[in-house]
Amino acid sequence: MILNTVYICLCVCGVFGVETHGVKTVSVMEGDSITLNTNVKVQTDDQILWTFGPQSMQIAEIIKRHQLYFVFVSSDGRFRDKLHMDNQTGSLTIRNIRSEQSGLYELQISRSNILVKRFNVTLYAPLPIPVIIRDYSHCSSSSPGCSSVPKCLLLCSVVNVDQFIVQHQCV
Repeated sequence: MILNTVYICLCVCGVFGVETHGVKTVSVMEGDSITLNTNVKVQTDDQILWTFGPQSMQIAEIIKRHQLYFVFVSSDGRFRDKLHMDNQTGSLTIRNIRSEQSGLYELQISRSNILVKRFNVTLYAPLPIPVIIRDYSHCSSSSPGCSSVPKCLLLCSVVNVDQFIVQHQCV
């Protein structure tokens, strides 16, 4: 007798980060928001500068003089209405990220010395909901070489991704 079995497919979403050679690689799903954290608190006379890409295009800057903050955020077409910089920490948030915002970001914090941090932001595309099909034609124990326990074939696939087959023993 074959009992019904429930299969759950999980998609892992979110931001993932790994640091190698002084560059923190951060992966985020296209369309999500990401915050590149400075892990500092802005102090008087600090200058915090964010640049992007191989040409080190300036995209955001904070200069704190006494209790005044001077904040610059790029209005360049690829970053228009996408950037927010926290004036307390200098952390940079990129909203609704797209492929043109992926790449190398560099943070320079100027105090008595200069602290540099680099982030390589990579994107991954969201996968569509998989289609799961249970093929009852392969659920039998009479196939040659099979034990008396029925076997089932489960096909899980999504568009534009290679199909894969998982053979699952029915309980």
